[in-house]
Amino acid sequence: MYYKIAVEQSLDRLKALKTLLEKVESQSKEKNMSESDLLALALTPDMFPLLKQIQIVTDVSKWAIGRLTQKDIPVFEDDETTLSELYKRLDTTIELLGTCSESDFENTENKKIEMSYFPGMHFTAEWYLLSFLVPNLNFHTTTAYAICRANGFEIGKQDYIWDIPLIPNS
Repeated sequence: MYYKIAVEQSLDRLKALKTLLEKVESQSKEKNMSESDLLALALTPDMFPLLKQIQIVTDVSKWAIGRLTQKDIPVFEDDETTLSELYKRLDTTIELLGTCSESDFENTENKKIEMSYFPGMHFTAEWYLLSFLVPNLNFHTTTAYAICRANGFEIGKQDYIWDIPLIPNS
């Protein structure tokens, strides 16, 4: 379960987000919108812009791996200002998750996950995944999608869902 959620679910959201961003980038060029204007789009003034939404998805994905395994996790400086830099960040995160195997998550159920956001408290590994990682992945991916839709980009539900792992009936 830990591998499937921390790695496979995160990879799915990261790849969907990258594909969505590529489609939006193409449309932004047709609209003569600058990269900086695109990355600064937000749903409301008090919410993070598109750039930050994507940075957060990469962060929660990579930190889940760091918290649940013994892997060293790179620190991202959050200094991206271009789509090229943002794609590199997405690719680096996807590559990192691609190095994980199910064996990296052995004995994960016994881990105590502590975070600076919650001083003096901790998660079990299971509840960290279910109540922190998954909601954050979905919230920030959905918000990035909503920012693009609200600003007139032609994207749909399939762009958000991306790749559904259906198995043919026999």
